[in-house]
Amino acid sequence: MALNLPNPAPPQAGNAAHERARRSWLAGQSLAERGDWSSAAEKFAQAFRSHADAAYGLAAAHALICAAQPGAAISRAQALRQQHPGLALAYTLESHALLELGRPGEAADCLLALPAEAPATARTGNRWAWRCSARSAMTKRSARSCRRWR
Repeated sequence: MALNLPNPAPPQAGNAAHERARRSWLAGQSLAERGDWSSAAEKFAQAFRSHADAAYGLAAAHALICAAQPGAAISRAQALRQQHPGLALAYTLESHALLELGRPGEAADCLLALPAEAPATARTGNRWAWRCSARSAMTKRSARSCRRWR
């Protein structure tokens, strides 16, 4: 399984908050590469607090799943879904966190809740998310797969 998280937009010259966010995100990337998911999640959350680029929030949700904190990942993903209703990866990450909690029906419902106006590629571009339908959601997936998500 591969999950391609987006990179945040490069900071604009002179935008100190965005530059801070970028530095936090890069630190989080480094921590994630070493497998320190809890610290990475905090750095990604810090980046998201500094600048509202959805990529920072998605990285935080993903790191929370990998840090075995699915409840916090659900909260982060739900907040992203409220801010960006067509953000397919927020639905994907929330459903994965729900699976980690042993709630496959809710995971399937989450995936099926992606609005019709979301880009057409959202339903086909991330094959894992849409294969994880009501049938396949019955099998809990492990956060140990996180090392392959980078």
